[in-house]
Amino acid sequence: MKTATTKKPRHKVPDGIYPSTLLNYQPAMTNSGLRYQFVFAVDGWTTSDGEQITLMRTTSPSLAPQSHRRVIVEALLRSTNLEGMKDLFGNPAADFESVQPDQLVGVPCTVHVENQKNKLGAEYSNIQNVFPKYNN
Repeated sequence: MKTATTKKPRHKVPDGIYPSTLLNYQPAMTNSGLRYQFVFAVDGWTTSDGEQITLMRTTSPSLAPQSHRRVIVEALLRSTNLEGMKDLFGNPAADFESVQPDQLVGVPCTVHVENQKNKLGAEYSNIQNVFPKYNN
């Protein structure tokens, strides 16, 4: 007999704002249909075993203004050096449908993390917002 188990998040970090790097950005089929997954490395954070701490944010496929996916892609574009991707003020000027995931992988950014409980009651580190990389 199989028992239901609560899926535990892979990594957790305290609430805060962290310098990060996008490791992966890809479409994924889930029980809720097509979603997009963004996987971020939390720069400078590793487990006791030396494994890179990563956090994942999943969004709807929408790129409409104010959609979570669009906001993340815009923040990443502000941190890139891609030709033709910014206007004169440094704002993204891309056709968001044409931005390929591999153009954004490796881009530095800043993530705002808050710990929350999922529907099953497991606490996880949720990426609330993604911002361009802040320069000190």
